[in-house]
Amino acid sequence: MRRDTAKWALALGISTVAAWPSAGWAQQMRCQNRLVGVGDTALQLKALCGAPDHVAVRTVAKAEGVFSPPVVAAPQATGPLATNQAVVVAPNAVTQDVVYTQEQVETWTYAGESGDLTRLVTVKRGKVAAIQTVSKVVPASDPGCSRGAPRNGATSGEVQVRCGAPADVSTWTEERVRRRADGYEVRLRVEMARWVYDLGPGRLLRILTFENGRVVKVETGPRSPG
Repeated sequence: MRRDTAKWALALGISTVAAWPSAGWAQQMRCQNRLVGVGDTALQLKALCGAPDHVAVRTVAKAEGVFSPPVVAAPQATGPLATNQAVVVAPNAVTQDVVYTQEQVETWTYAGESGDLTRLVTVKRGKVAAIQTVSKVVPASDPGCSRGAPRNGATSGEVQVRCGAPADVSTWTEERVRRRADGYEVRLRVEMARWVYDLGPGRLLRILTFENGRVVKVETGPRSPG
């Protein structure tokens, strides 16, 4: 009998829009004339760079082990900030020696000083796992996102640094199951959030929907109750 190790597929989408940051990956970032890099501890990061402007926390689920009958794994995308977790499992599959893990993954947003690039730092198990640099995000430059709505792909940290805290936040987790033609199932765990910005009396509310910490929809709601 063939034995296959389960694999998880990760998906990442980044939008590059003129009004919102473009992104790139880095192994290190400079704080106080010293370098902090992938593999350094969160304590080192905070000691050199100070407290971040925003921290987003998500739960990442993983399954590792041997499945029988075989598991067909979805292709794996690249990018250390990829967030969607997917595994393809045969219906009524018997599992052997499978370890299921859930862990907290944090994204620290550093807006930086004047002229500096904004940095998004992924922290896993107390260590720096990835560093992403984006165009400068000016803190509180667009309160309530009144002048320019965030584009799809913007992170929750970028939105909060630029637009401030929302008036209302709701969160939930979805497990999306898709059955393929061959009978296998694809299961996705997605962490959802909805932020509502009140732009002032008589104005329409701005509603942002996030999937795994990134904007996927921008809508207008009813007029402000204020």
